[in-house]
Amino acid sequence: MEAFFAVNPGLPSRIPHQLQFDDYSEAELGAIFRKCVSDQFTNGQMSMEDGPGGLYVRVAVRRVGRTRGREGFGNARDISNLLAKIMQRQSRRLVLERSQGLLPDDFTFTKEDLIGPDPSHAVVHSDAWKELNGLIGLSEVKSAVQGLVDLIATNYQRGKLL
Repeated sequence: MEAFFAVNPGLPSRIPHQLQFDDYSEAELGAIFRKCVSDQFTNGQMSMEDGPGGLYVRVAVRRVGRTRGREGFGNARDISNLLAKIMQRQSRRLVLERSQGLLPDDFTFTKEDLIGPDPSHAVVHSDAWKELNGLIGLSEVKSAVQGLVDLIATNYQRGKLL
């Protein structure tokens, strides 16, 4: 709305009232997430590793909550985007598991679906990481990149503890 009012400087004087809505708390965002899952998958058929109020759902919702107060934060819209991202990760996982001859449960969100893969595992399979380590020299660059990877992995583990 601020952008709308900025187009015409006289507009705020014609509409003297402003409503200020607070962002939802993490508990409210969690309830919105559970409701979105319930609406998307009727009859409570979608289960989540560690349960709908469990650690991994709380971590995912907390990540969304950390963006409160920033420009563009959309409360329920951001939760809806989170669910879309989770479903995308789940879809990729299901395709991979089926290609390996497994029979995964379509109605379960795993830890990796909910909060993403452990970044320390992702780097092992990265072609760029293998190429960098295959180069001769560049020990300072390799060390700096390894430090970043270690920091990301530590933050991932810490996120599960909070």
